[in-house]
Amino acid sequence: MNADTAHLLWTGGWDSTFRLLDLLLVQQRPVQTYYLISASAERPAFGREIWTMTRIKQKLRAGNPAMHDLLRPTLYRDVKDLRRSPDVLEKLQRLRTAGHLGRQYAFLAEFAEQEGVDGLELCIHRDDRAHAFIAPLVTRVEHAGDRYYRLLDPPANPNADIFRHFRFPVFDLSKLEMERIARERGWTPFMEAT
Repeated sequence: MNADTAHLLWTGGWDSTFRLLDLLLVQQRPVQTYYLISASAERPAFGREIWTMTRIKQKLRAGNPAMHDLLRPTLYRDVKDLRRSPDVLEKLQRLRTAGHLGRQYAFLAEFAEQEGVDGLELCIHRDDRAHAFIAPLVTRVEHAGDRYYRLLDPPANPNADIFRHFRFPVFDLSKLEMERIARERGWTPFMEAT
């Protein structure tokens, strides 16, 4: 068992729930989950996501007392309460001139910096549009039985340091591969709740 607490951005969606299950059920690590509330038109489903996370937590904890210790209460932060960083916004704008990269990476970077969370897990996978953009900027890391990707040090592009606080744990997996692994490990009831 690896006792290092994992810090996971969790939405109740497929990818982050897959990672949550890996951390809890395979690695048996304590997990601190974070959810960023964004009540904008871009993310109108946040109420459903919170409800979904609550259901998944209930399923995990049912009949499994260890989950009460391993799965810490989710910390909720509202995006509108973050201090905007002109430096992060400028770097993101410069990165976006080279290809598609969503605006959410600015507030995710601001959140990680302001909360002082290093190694915040962001579940970009092989099917995501951001994957091709980020792939040349990261390197694979294997540590204490875990595998993830992390920004190169020093970054290949100085603007990419907005990703310095993140780990990308499912970066080399596709959704189909996650589905196969989940089925083999008996996680289908959890994944169907996403």
